[in-house]
Amino acid sequence: GSNRVLLKNGKYAYKVIVPSGIFSGSDMIELASRAKGFGSGNIRLTYDQNIFIVDIDKSALDALESTTIISKYKAFNNIYFNDMIACAGTKTCSFGVIPNKPDAIEMAHFLNSEIAIDSGMVRMNWSACPKGCGVHGIADIGFEGCKAKDDEGNRVDGVHIFIGGKITRVAKEARVLHKTLPITEAKYHIKYLLQTYAQYKQRGETFEDFENRFLSTKYSYQAIGFMTKINYILNEKLDLGIKLELNNEPKTYKKENFEIIDFGMRLFKLLTDESRFAGVDNEFEPILSQPRKITRDEVSIINPKVPKKLSEVIYMMTDPNKKSRASVFSELIVQLKGV
Repeated sequence: GSNRVLLKNGKYAYKVIVPSGIFSGSDMIELASRAKGFGSGNIRLTYDQNIFIVDIDKSALDALESTTIISKYKAFNNIYFNDMIACAGTKTCSFGVIPNKPDAIEMAHFLNSEIAIDSGMVRMNWSACPKGCGVHGIADIGFEGCKAKDDEGNRVDGVHIFIGGKITRVAKEARVLHKTLPITEAKYHIKYLLQTYAQYKQRGETFEDFENRFLSTKYSYQAIGFMTKINYILNEKLDLGIKLELNNEPKTYKKENFEIIDFGMRLFKLLTDESRFAGVDNEFEPILSQPRKITRDEVSIINPKVPKKLSEVIYMMTDPNKKSRASVFSELIVQLKGV
């Protein structure tokens, strides 16, 4: 398995996945005992808060895996825990804004239950405050703790979400995807992001490589953020069972104004089962060979399950008048508040 690593001396190291670096003294004593019994007695601590038992004979690996201490941590052996980092958080750090370690564990369990990916790698790093001890800025998906407001205006634990950090071939700081999201909402944004990864990734492709090949090459970060936001609204808030997906071969060239009308036309079709325009030309201007005048609440009229505020947003995205059509996703995100 992927936990077994062949060493230069012909023996093996065995990786124990530790959730958010939380490992008790009792478990460390037992693990040290197993390291003596099955290996050289040495263990190694990793920067991503996991543990290796080293110098194990190949013939002893199966017996090691059957021990109580190894079996205890097998539940965390998936891509969401394997490369996760989380700093101390409010329990032991006076600078922490959110609990952090429990938040990271809860989200990893949620993602594994929603999108179990066998072959892949995603580095999720959590910092409980702006000091960034969880090095969220170099993560595939980074979280920085903050305070946010829920739909009722209550002050709750939240995160800023970052994506696209690089640490392998090149070093690159992650970009902001969303600011001040309640943690209870943030997990759904990550779900839709990772569903895209699961849908389009190549065999064995890491999220870092996927982000470089697909996400940041084919879409603006603003479009990616809008995609996760609108899917959260369509499904978790409105329970419509409809998803706006990113295309494998978009023709919008990472231009926000192109992406907006493309997304708007597709949302109109998804929610009404009707076409907004006959099509668009190469400059993403509507082809009006079959003119159709609609009101701002047209989507709500056709589909009463759609709130008028969302219908208004879709109208803004597909307004035939280029001058009055929405041109940046940030204004649409603002309009979606309260939907």
